[in-house]
Amino acid sequence: MTPVQTNICFDIERESMPRWLLRFSAFWFRSGPVGYRGHALVALCLAGICGVVAYIGLPWLLFYAHDSIVFLDGGWRALNGQQAHVDFYSGIGPVTYLINAAGLKLAGLHINGLGYGTALFGFLVGLVAYRIALPRMSWPAAATCAAFITVLVVSPFPIGERPIDTDIAMLYNRYAYGLLGVVLLAISRPVRRASQDGRETVLGAAAVGICAAVLLFLKVSFFLASIAFIGFGLIYWRRHRVAGVLAGGAAFAVTCGLFLWVLHFNLWAMWSDLRLAAAARHPVFPAVAVVVASWFDLWGMVLLWSLIRTVEGEPPISLNRTRVLRQAALVGIVLLTGVFLLVTNFQKSGLPLVGLVAVLLADDIRPGEHPSGRRAAVLLLALLIALPVFFCGGVAVGYSLVRKARGVTPVAVNDPSLAGLLYAGKDAQDSMPSYVPMIEDGMALLRAKSLPSESIYSVGFSNPFPFALRRSPARGGSWCLNYRMVFDDQHHPSPEWVLDGADVILEPKLHTDDLAGFERVYGPHLRSHFRPVAESADWILYRKLESPTKSGEFH
Repeated sequence: MTPVQTNICFDIERESMPRWLLRFSAFWFRSGPVGYRGHALVALCLAGICGVVAYIGLPWLLFYAHDSIVFLDGGWRALNGQQAHVDFYSGIGPVTYLINAAGLKLAGLHINGLGYGTALFGFLVGLVAYRIALPRMSWPAAATCAAFITVLVVSPFPIGERPIDTDIAMLYNRYAYGLLGVVLLAISRPVRRASQDGRETVLGAAAVGICAAVLLFLKVSFFLASIAFIGFGLIYWRRHRVAGVLAGGAAFAVTCGLFLWVLHFNLWAMWSDLRLAAAARHPVFPAVAVVVASWFDLWGMVLLWSLIRTVEGEPPISLNRTRVLRQAALVGIVLLTGVFLLVTNFQKSGLPLVGLVAVLLADDIRPGEHPSGRRAAVLLLALLIALPVFFCGGVAVGYSLVRKARGVTPVAVNDPSLAGLLYAGKDAQDSMPSYVPMIEDGMALLRAKSLPSESIYSVGFSNPFPFALRRSPARGGSWCLNYRMVFDDQHHPSPEWVLDGADVILEPKLHTDDLAGFERVYGPHLRSHFRPVAESADWILYRKLESPTKSGEFH
């Protein structure tokens, strides 16, 4: 009687599911190959997502808007041959600035190029994700994972913030999560077809090696997370392990070699900057608070895991037990690394890769092994867990498109060199509405009281003036001067490295924590090696003491 009762239970569960869900589930779990039309459709969808982001360019900036100037200055430095760590102090690696530089180049030095660079990078990462996922899972799952990673990379708002608060702040975190997602795809599932196993394992390992190397030169905390993922892969995937290790190691070494060449093989400068930035960084959001704020991702994963275990029941053979242990280890690593990244980032909430691993777990249920009704329930829950990334990204993009269509520019820089720099919010920390006239006032002062050949450094969070005036950036300085995030009273780059590379320095007439910290650390050196030569309503202009001047020109 037991088998009959079980079948009746399964039939009831099947009948309780909407017909469209059962049909969608059957389509999802089909294992047949997909033709070139399916590949073209995925590529077209990814290109459409990234094309819309490129059309938006630089979105309206509501919060943390100074970050846009940081990326603008970093991209301008890269276009002028300067690199992070070697030529200026930076808490992140050169990858972000190289992407910014590529976008600015494509845009003809228009500030919307920052959006172009993100769109291009997101498209490339999405294509790689699709190529890595396709031999390891069903076509719908591979397409969903590729779209998930692409949207995660290009969404125009900071992770953990409201999607209507559009900005490009901390976009390097989005880049890093995208690359980490590719690593997760490569190590989470075996290749489905035995005939492709060796080739695809080597290809996946090479992709992992490249992504890990890029993460090392993008943001080290994400590189450490990738090491945890790679360790998982080495433990659970034994077929072609030697070939995979060799391919991944070679790809990692070559990619690292290219970046070290960019940095003139000065690994010590990179180590010094990252060690200094880590020591100067002070927690902003309490660790417990940001983890609790990520309750949706945590509880969603718990519910999905519980449902999968209910569907599959007790593993009857050792092979299935191994699969259960693999899935449990994967969930644990993703959650632990997610929490680690959450508390080390400037991020209020969110474990973005939980949505990706939910799709991976749902797709790991083999068609025919389990009743279709329960299988459909697992798939539905997994897609609901992944939905916030798509929904929030869509809201942010849609909001940006509506603003662009209306053509409203509440606070905009009028100078043509910074056209497209739009501030739309009231950030009490950054005082952005007053920052726009400050930029214009500083540009007017520099044009009137400095030579076109003189390099500029601006005291404060960011430095928009070298790009705005199309002047060669001064060697040295810092990517930004955010007190207790980039420097503090005990841990900071030397005053000589920060200030002495510039011919003229602009100091704002503001009273903020950043400027108070600067005054304590760098003020004495500024006063002893530079002299004030002019001022405006918002700025004081300093010139290096040994710099030549023309009599009466700057006074």
